[in-house]
Amino acid sequence: ATRAQIESTTNKINEWVCAFADGATSYISWKFVLPDNWDGAALVGVIVWHTAATTNNMRWQVDAVMRGDSDALDTSFTAGAGAAGAVDEAADGTTLDLNYSAAISFTPGGTLAGGKEIVVRVARMGAHANDTCTGIGYFHEMKLEYGITGSLSA
Repeated sequence: ATRAQIESTTNKINEWVCAFADGATSYISWKFVLPDNWDGAALVGVIVWHTAATTNNMRWQVDAVMRGDSDALDTSFTAGAGAAGAVDEAADGTTLDLNYSAAISFTPGGTLAGGKEIVVRVARMGAHANDTCTGIGYFHEMKLEYGITGSLSA
């Protein structure tokens, strides 16, 4: 995926997105630290995206890996119980409208524990048989949901 700046036609809203080409699998990833009281259950993501296309599906996949003290930087996304989640999401019928994907459940690879770094990776599976959209998919962001246990101590 490549970073792109877009601007809306009428109201001149400028924003950065990631452009995912058709016909190939490409990725974007970012990292953050989950709270200490994360409950260790699967994570759920909702991808926010748009395209100029008005029909057909884009296939989005999400996976993640957790890393902590003394873990290798190049840890596999499927290490341990890691499992990706995917969704086939249809363009909404109006060009350049935002699309919100269905919820995608996924389990990080690595040793799972709160307070550790998590690297989240999103892919457009453009070469997958279920990805029938011939346009560029523009990734805006991902809503991430996860469970917690109790509350954090001060």
